Amino acid sequence: MGSRVAVLWTGGKDSALALYRAADKGARIRALVTFAPSAEAEFKAHPLLAMKVQAEQLGIEHRTIAVTEPYREGYIAALARVRDDYSVSGVVTGDIDLVDGMPNWIKECAAVVNLDVITPLWQQDREGLLWDVVHRGIVAYVSWINNGALPEQWLGRTLDAEFIHDLVALSARTRLDLCGENGEYHTMCRLLPRLGRVAN
Repeated sequence: MGSRVAVLWTGGKDSALALYRAADKGARIRALVTFAPSAEAEFKAHPLLAMKVQAEQLGIEHRTIAVTEPYREGYIAALARVRDDYSVSGVVTGDIDLVDGMPNWIKECAAVVNLDVITPLWQQDREGLLWDVVHRGIVAYVSWINNGALPEQWLGRTLDAEFIHDLVALSARTRLDLCGENGEYHTMCRLLPRLGRVAN
């Protein structure tokens, strides 16, 4: 039987793909956890109410945990709560690479509370990751654009074969990250196939 884990959840394509890949490897998913500046926080790119719908589709509990300043201590405390409340040995993240050369924040904080950090997407081929999302039946759409190279009319576009082809062509001209790892764009998932590996 695989290890019991929680997935650090944004509701976007990366955290969703990380969830399925971790389950493929035998991880037992205990919960989806979203860290927020306050318990009532609303994210423009990743609405919390939408995450509740996603959790229902997956049949997994979703929980929002408030993180307060100072943020390093806040994240350490939040990760300790996840460890203790769900009896997990690790957390899964959708991180793909270092951003601006900075160390991985979650790994640093998780080490303090003796939690493993599982990163199924780490330094994987970006285009390959996008195709994996589509092939698994994960239906995601562009929920936020934060780069002038991306046309405004792409807001709301579904991540499908046509989108990937258009994005690859655009990236070849502008060098933007295909997965938006530097914040170029964000996504939310409309449809998530149900998982088989959910820990009780």
